[in-house]
This record gives sequence, structure tokens and C-alpha cells, in this order.
Amino acid sequence: MSFPQSTRQLRVLLAIIVVALFAGLQPTRAAGGVVWTGAYYNNEFLSGSPAFVREEGAISFNWGAGSPGPGVNVDNFSVRWAGDAYFDAGTYRFTVVADDSVYLRVDYPSQPQINTFSNRAVGQAVSVDLTLTAGVHHIQLDYQELTGDANVALSWSNIAANPPVVSAPIPQAPLAGSGAWTAQYYGNIDFYGSPLLTLAESTPTHNWGTGSPAANIPVDNFSARWTSFPTLSGGTYRVTVRSDDGIRVYIDGIPSINEWHASSDATYLATVNLTPGQHFLQVDYYESGGLAFLDFNIAPLVDVAAPPPPVVSAPSSSTGTVNTGERLNVRSEPNASAPILAKIRRGRVYPVIGRNADSSWWQITVDGTVGWAYWRYLDVSNAQAVPVVGGASAPVNQPSLTGILATPFTNVNIRSGPATNTAIIGRVPQGTQISVVGRNAANTWWQINDGRTTGWVSAAFVPLQAGTNIESIPVTG
Repeated sequence: MSFPQSTRQLRVLLAIIVVALFAGLQPTRAAGGVVWTGAYYNNEFLSGSPAFVREEGAISFNWGAGSPGPGVNVDNFSVRWAGDAYFDAGTYRFTVVADDSVYLRVDYPSQPQINTFSNRAVGQAVSVDLTLTAGVHHIQLDYQELTGDANVALSWSNIAANPPVVSAPIPQAPLAGSGAWTAQYYGNIDFYGSPLLTLAESTPTHNWGTGSPAANIPVDNFSARWTSFPTLSGGTYRVTVRSDDGIRVYIDGIPSINEWHASSDATYLATVNLTPGQHFLQVDYYESGGLAFLDFNIAPLVDVAAPPPPVVSAPSSSTGTVNTGERLNVRSEPNASAPILAKIRRGRVYPVIGRNADSSWWQITVDGTVGWAYWRYLDVSNAQAVPVVGGASAPVNQPSLTGILATPFTNVNIRSGPATNTAIIGRVPQGTQISVVGRNAANTWWQINDGRTTGWVSAAFVPLQAGTNIESIPVTG
């Protein structure tokens, strides 16, 4: 078949654009940086509707004789994880260890590249070498648990960059006692390879000063991971972390705190709603240099033994309705950098008890907690009756619109900054047209506004509209 000259030229132009978009990405070294969507089924055949679906930062679980989450039995369940990862061109070794069985598919093959359903290999590392082109590749892992212990782990490595076989180590099984933690210490900051030390510890809280966790762990550039399976009462919990340097906290595989960067004595807060029963907690930490410490705490947000919160102002008849599609942050002070006390959903209604002097922030109560919400994302009734209880604050800066549009070819995260280690503040569905308001100097990230949220998306997954002059987009990050 032949194509007209203009068609061939168009195909070449599209190929050049795609290569340019991916040029700024770093090669994938191992199985990190992927946001997995995990669908959990209360049967062994992935049939019917899942009991729950959650986002997870890695496929590395050991549930032991327990359940992976609410609505799923301890035996005879299944999970399907799916994610998209960018790879540099090369040959990659994918390795899976599981109890019981798995299918691994990379890029929708007719037959799985790893299949332990037909050739059981419980507890054994099973690998396959796949040659991949540069670009985004889809990965799907199906897992089946029958009886006994339940665990699964997936990793991959570029064979040319890492000739030795990179295994997929199963994380430590839950230790006896609901308050016990399994600690794994690594001699690098990204959990690469096998842990140098594994311990049973009562808490992730430590203060090593300028020292090291152990003689075989370096004083700088190390990382640690704590996992636990506590049984908790249902309700709202506050997660509080103070660290130097980077910290991530996952609850049931979902990140509640993601501050993976160098810091000096920083404190982070998150609020989560948990069902009664067993939950999977994971705390990741890395030390870059200087002092090394971590204070971690998770506790019910409302302590029945504590005195009631003070009355901040006289009650009003006003209410506020959340109007944003993403969760709205409720902060401790009327400014965008204050600690987050809670996250509230679209359509929920809360009492409005105060405002600051320029009405750019509303003071509301959320389940007994008093905090502040930005005016743009809250529709307030009877606003004139709301008393002033705080001073004026600078409005949240909104970059000017450029008229340039972009459309993601897959679901893409909106981040607070132009880097994958910044916080996720929203998501743009595949095919949704969004406004581009800025870029970074390398043209690898676009600053966008989706009508509610201003943030950053990876240029690799969000092509600009045809004919866009990139130089007309201001450098904003």
C-alpha cells in the first residue's frame, strides 16, 4: 500500500513530535514511580465488581494470613493491578514472586509473558526478558490467592544498566501483635536492591542525629521502610510526621503524605477516614545529609477524653457547599501554605462560622475541627451574616491564560510542582482539554488550569494542540 506524499509527511511530523515530548524523561531503572490502580475482588477469578479499588505506589505486599482490605476474605481472593510506565529503549528483566499465582502482561499480548497459574511457582522468583521500545508501556499483573499466606511483589530492571538479576523481594510478613512494625533499611535513598538490615520495631519514630541506624548503614543517603498491619477502630484519623529529610506515608496502599524531598525539621499533617478492622500502613523515609530523624504518629482525630474545642466565634446561619471536583483542603490558617487539617468532598455542606477581612477564606467546622477553606471552592449561603474573624490574606496567584490547549492521551496526575516527587493535587481524565498557562525551562512539564486547579502535568502524556509555538508559553517553573 502506498500513501500520498502529504500523508507520509504528516506521519513523520507526528513521530518527531512524540519523540520530542518524551526526550526529557529519565530512563526507567527499576519498578518505581508508577501509580498502580489495584482492583481487589472477593473471589479468586477477578469476577463481578471489585470489593474496592485503590491507587498504590508499588506492587510489594505481604498480607500473611490476613486480608488485603475491607470486604475481602483472607483466602480465595484476587487482584488486578494496571499501570503505565515510561521506558528507555532496551531489554528489561521483569521478576515476580508470589503466593499463589500470577499473570504478567506487558502491552496487551495475546498470552501473558509470565504465567504461574499453569506452572505453579509459589515463593519462587519467576523472570522474563522483554525488549521494549522507548515510550510508555502498559503493565498488568493479575494475582490469585487461594489459601495460606498471601504475598506478591513485582520489579523490573534494565539488563544493560544492571546486569545482575534484580529480584522482587517479598516484604516482611506482619509481625505478631497489632502494634508491631517491620523495619527494612537500605544503603541508598530509593530502596534499590535488598535491605541491608531487617528488624522488628515498636515504632518508626527515631532520632539518629548525625549517626546511622546500624554499623552497616551509611550515615547519609540511606532509606528505611516500616510496614504494619494494625487493627483500628473506624473513624477519622490524624497522621502527623516530622522529619529530616524525605517522607511518604501510605495507608492501605494510598499515599496520605508524599513529601519525598530534602527538608530540615519539617512537619506534615494528613487526615484520613478509616473503616473498622485491619489496615496496611507503610512509612517510607530517606536521609540525604546532616541530621536524621523521624517522628511518626497516627491517632483518632477526636479524642473522647479531650476537652471540647473552643468556640472561635458566634455561630452563624450560613453554610458552605464544596463545589470542586477534587477534594478541598481545609487548612489551619487562611493561607495556602498552612497545614492541612482535613480534605472534604464535592457536594458536602458545612457550617460557616467566620471569614477573613477580604473574604478570600471561609472558616468552617468539619466534624468538630475548625479550619479554613479557600473561597473559590465553597458556595456560601447568607454570606453577609458571616462575621470577620481573621485578617486579610493575599489571594492565591492564578497565572494568566495563554489560549493554548492540551489534551492528555491517558489519565494524568496534576502535581504541585514540575517534578514527580511533588504532591498530587488533582487528576485530568484522558481526552479532557485543558488550558496551558506555563512551562518549565526544559519543556518537560506544563503548568495547567482545569477550571478549578492550577498545577503541573508531565508533557510526555499531555501533547499540545497542533501548531503551538512553545516559546509563546511563559516559563513559570
